[in-house]
Amino acid sequence: MSPSPRHVGITVLPEYFQNEGVGRVLDNIQRRAGATAIATSPYVMRPVADGDGSREPPIDAGAGAVRILDRPLWGRRDLWVRTSPSYEPDLRHYDGLRYRPAEADAHTRKDGGIVAEALQQAKARGFETHLQVQAAIPPGYRVQFGGPVTEDRPCLPDGTSPVGRVDNNGSLASPHVLAYTQALIRDLAVAYPDADVLRIDWPEYPPYSY
Repeated sequence: MSPSPRHVGITVLPEYFQNEGVGRVLDNIQRRAGATAIATSPYVMRPVADGDGSREPPIDAGAGAVRILDRPLWGRRDLWVRTSPSYEPDLRHYDGLRYRPAEADAHTRKDGGIVAEALQQAKARGFETHLQVQAAIPPGYRVQFGGPVTEDRPCLPDGTSPVGRVDNNGSLASPHVLAYTQALIRDLAVAYPDADVLRIDWPEYPPYSY
């Protein structure tokens, strides 16, 4: 009996497709990594002035402030960035919900198509294609941009919120968080038909603290 083929997945965040080009990134993965699956996320990124937006790589409650990127973005090993959705959300999915998706903007219209292009090209090369979103950090595209309102945050048994949390996850017991995630999944399934899998990241209550 022959062994099962090896299944290897690699996550490529959209900013690397933006910086290096879809074809070049996929070429490198095929030649050097032997991956069979690729995951990316439904946003696009842009550099902003230092101190604006969020640092890349993330500061992670201060612990990551000295980190730098292995691969430069926009010519830098650390920088400040903002994100936009890579597609136009269908707001009908979110009618009556507490949480709403981030609005498409000029950056969405300028660069957002690169995510669909990456999925299409990856699928044409035989990769299994994944879209990664966050389980409990609305709007769900990336950890550093979003979060729940106070009443949807996880609590200790006495009703207080844990002190010194690194993450900004909402409670998976919140019907508002769950309803938003369900709507987001429906929205993305229509917007990205070339995605084979929707991968829900961070579906837990992390114990990390400062």
